[in-house]
Amino acid sequence: EKYNIKINKSKFNSLYGTGTINEEKVILLKPQTYMNLSGESVVEFIKFYKIPLENLIIIYDDIDTNVEKIKIRK
Repeated sequence: EKYNIKINKSKFNSLYGTGTINEEKVILLKPQTYMNLSGESVVEFIKFYKIPLENLIIIYDDIDTNVEKIKIRK
């Protein structure tokens, strides 16, 4: 919302939108599959758009993480 990126396109069992954050092009992807199959959508996107893995950031919620805490791992 802050960067006015509309998640209104559909491809590879995902909803997605493209935009710019701090002068960098970004694709925000929201898989529309069950959680344990969401990787399939991600793989199809990175293959189709030829996105290097080092440019991929995955954000997800984790029931084992306390509310208002962020866990970052490589």
